[in-house]
Amino acid sequence: MNIEQRLKQWAKSDLQCSRKFIQLNIKIVENEKIFLLSINCNIKFNNIEKQIQVSKLFPTFSTDDYVSSSSGNVYRLNQTIDLVEKEYIAEYEKMIRVILQYQ
Repeated sequence: MNIEQRLKQWAKSDLQCSRKFIQLNIKIVENEKIFLLSINCNIKFNNIEKQIQVSKLFPTFSTDDYVSSSSGNVYRLNQTIDLVEKEYIAEYEKMIRVILQYQ
């Protein structure tokens, strides 16, 4: 299961608890210079629709084996997806807290 599928599955089970109708789109763009991770979330609740977008940009420098994270730590490429997923889920959890305020 790739990162997109894992995040969507995690989000679906988490957001079911909020009893809202949520449409979730996750976009991941990767090139040699950046990772762009973004969530667009449309919330419909009591006939009110709201859109929340969370994006996180990870600057990277590229060698054959290493990239750096936005926190300045250096990781081997095979650790990059795990790092991105952790930082992304942290951002996503912030969004969950915002969403839950609308209950």
